[in-house]
Amino acid sequence: MGQHFSAVWDAGVERYNKLFSYIPKVDGQMTGFMEKDDGHNNIALMGDSHANALIPGLLINEGINDGILFFGTNCAIPFLGVQTGYGESWLWAHRLNYETIEKGYEYVLSHPEIKKVILTNFPGCFQFWGIRSLGNPSMTSTEEILSVAVSRTFDALSKAGKEVVYVLDVPTFSKDGADRSKVDACAAKVSSLHAPALPLRSALYLSKDQKSLDEVCSMPVSDNGAAEGHALMEKLVKRESAKYSNIHIVDLNRFFCDDKTCSMSQNGRMLYWDSQHLNWTGAAFVAHDIFKAFGE
Repeated sequence: MGQHFSAVWDAGVERYNKLFSYIPKVDGQMTGFMEKDDGHNNIALMGDSHANALIPGLLINEGINDGILFFGTNCAIPFLGVQTGYGESWLWAHRLNYETIEKGYEYVLSHPEIKKVILTNFPGCFQFWGIRSLGNPSMTSTEEILSVAVSRTFDALSKAGKEVVYVLDVPTFSKDGADRSKVDACAAKVSSLHAPALPLRSALYLSKDQKSLDEVCSMPVSDNGAAEGHALMEKLVKRESAKYSNIHIVDLNRFFCDDKTCSMSQNGRMLYWDSQHLNWTGAAFVAHDIFKAFGE
């Protein structure tokens, strides 16, 4: 990623910091933004805070004539007719997260200038906090609810002539998705490596019995907190995408994990800002391959 990352970073930061025009609101709350004026954006990003975390990297890597618009809010799964995170602790989001996505699809499907659609979501939202079908409340199987929603969504996007990339989410560095201890320890270790040089005696003292960066910033694959939800999403989107030539899958786990371990750092760079969200560097690290999946 080195040369490509360095060459486009400043341009991406400038784009990210510009004033965005807000797109329609749900219940008075912002549901996303447009990079360019209405009718001039070619890329739609839909999902939750994990989709939002990708935005800096996407802006860095997008084509010069493209523009990105985003529809999303907390635990907003980017599929039609379904809602995640609807349990008692999520009552405030009962309407906001799925109405945001429904409105987003109304916009995306009716705007032919939008050629590319990127979808992603945190699988922990349905794994930890539940899922329901909006059209069939009696449906209780998580797999069945998701299967119907994925099929309905891919079919609608395909009929509208969109090129679609579904991004399977990054590994989660805590069992419940919320524990920050692992990421805080890694961030501290990365910072210590870039600290000013210490006198030899102090450096030797601090290094005694200290774990390596790989040990601090890595976990066994089996410790991925949202692994169950990730595996189900992978199964369903791969099965459904096989029916279409315009649906593509990018699994972000391959950037962070091998057969045994997952790491939240690469080449001494911290790629996460909490246990489940990428930081700007992490977003830039994966975004090039997301666009590459479109065949660019």
